[in-house]
Amino acid sequence: MTALPPPHRTDEHPVPRRRPLAHVLAVVALSMAGWMFAYEWVKEAVHPNLTAWESHGITIAFSTVTATALAAIVLHRQRRLEAAVRDALAGRIAARLEVAHADALRARAEEHAAHLEAARAAAEAASRAKSDFLARMSHELRTPLNAVIGFASQLRKNKRATLDATDLVFVDRIAANGTHLLHLIDELLDLSRIEAGKLALVPERVALGAVAADVVATLDGQAAEKGLALLLEGHHDDVAVLADPGRTRQVLLNLVGNAVKFTERGGVTVAVRRDDAAGTATVEVRDTGIGIAPERLEAIFGAFEQADGSTTRRFGGTGLGLAISRALARGMGGDVTASSRPGEGSRFALHLPMVRQAPLTLDDVQQLVA
Repeated sequence: MTALPPPHRTDEHPVPRRRPLAHVLAVVALSMAGWMFAYEWVKEAVHPNLTAWESHGITIAFSTVTATALAAIVLHRQRRLEAAVRDALAGRIAARLEVAHADALRARAEEHAAHLEAARAAAEAASRAKSDFLARMSHELRTPLNAVIGFASQLRKNKRATLDATDLVFVDRIAANGTHLLHLIDELLDLSRIEAGKLALVPERVALGAVAADVVATLDGQAAEKGLALLLEGHHDDVAVLADPGRTRQVLLNLVGNAVKFTERGGVTVAVRRDDAAGTATVEVRDTGIGIAPERLEAIFGAFEQADGSTTRRFGGTGLGLAISRALARGMGGDVTASSRPGEGSRFALHLPMVRQAPLTLDDVQQLVA
């Protein structure tokens, strides 16, 4: 966090200085001279034949008025000076309080920033430790699981015909559950790599229509077991994208597999489209399943998130597939979007950048014309 700059300390309320004594005496002298001139003018011009007592009375009156006026002037100036001094002192105190308050706020902000930085560092360290733990545990679990699945496959062949039909059903369950656990471990490993920023993607030219067709063929058996129609529309062999082929297939398997899993009647449609203006290709997966509430459409892309609790209890799953799929798509320069309404099915789309075609050269144009 950027430190607050120190406040600009200015003396906005300077204490007024007292006027020089010579200036005050000059004002008093001029005032006295004016009054004496007025007194002489009244004495000589207005009543030249005044008695001694009348002359003394006028002198006393003029002196009293002069003294009163001078006292009033001095008192007024003194009050103005005191008020100015009070205002100046109050301004200085307020300015110093403002500076002290700003210093306190700055210190508090810096302390808060330090706490936030420490908390962020601790959270990042915990996230790295978690990701490292998941990666290590995933590798450790994959080895025995692969062995279990391999031995189950060998037992399924029943070369010596020592297993009856019931035994073979048990072997199939062992293989199926082992494959399910291996898939879950792979998802956890992918998630830990994504969070640690260590997921490697190797983009190359990929025929998106061919990958979509392969995914539909792979999941067609599951759809048929549920009585669903799994269709492929707009199979464009010329739609080529720049992506990691293995990760592209993984994302499509997740999207189409979810559509088959959450659809009980109707069907699933996979459509491949291209947008030359935008330079992107899209694989759209539409289903007639249970649908998703609009306010949950973004939440389902979070790790360990599903539409609601009843979905987990009814259909199972960990809620990692969509989070990983979106992260993979964005890592390849694309995205995964969704739209849905409860009871009306859902639409998920994988968007990927198309391979840019090289511009035609003069030789190419001449060959086309010929």
